[in-house]
Amino acid sequence: KLETAIQRNKTFNEAELPKDIHILNTDSVRTFKEITDLYPGKVIFIDVWATWCGPCRASFAYVKPLQEYAKANDIVLLYLSIDRPEEDAKWRKMAAHYDLMGEHVRVQEAFKDEIYTTFGNAQKALSIPHCVIIGKDGEIKFKSAASPEDMEKLKSQLKEAAQAGA
Repeated sequence: KLETAIQRNKTFNEAELPKDIHILNTDSVRTFKEITDLYPGKVIFIDVWATWCGPCRASFAYVKPLQEYAKANDIVLLYLSIDRPEEDAKWRKMAAHYDLMGEHVRVQEAFKDEIYTTFGNAQKALSIPHCVIIGKDGEIKFKSAASPEDMEKLKSQLKEAAQAGA
């Protein structure tokens, strides 16, 4: 068992970022809209997560069908991490380890409050994993979207969002 655990740890730590995983430089970004505006006319599926979140990591077992659907339907997959800056290396390694093809942003202090206010409850508490869908018109269509575990419902929501601004 120990050898298996050592091998898993080694594999995780040696993971390289594949070409289909894009870490966006958001150092100069001041609002969340600046990020979504990078994809005009596109439906954006957002997965808000963190490296320390067990349910987030468990949900990644269901991303392959979503990735295939997104690729076939020109949907942007945006993984939004709420990890602290000191977790940057771990966040990048996890994106590679779970093969999270798409766009990746670690929330910066400049727009962290906006994320919690927009997607959290009245007390700014944000439950993760949390999925959001932005329509082609750039507006939030599903503030609390279905997760990849419920792919049929998620496909329906993505199709509806594609109609917005089409």
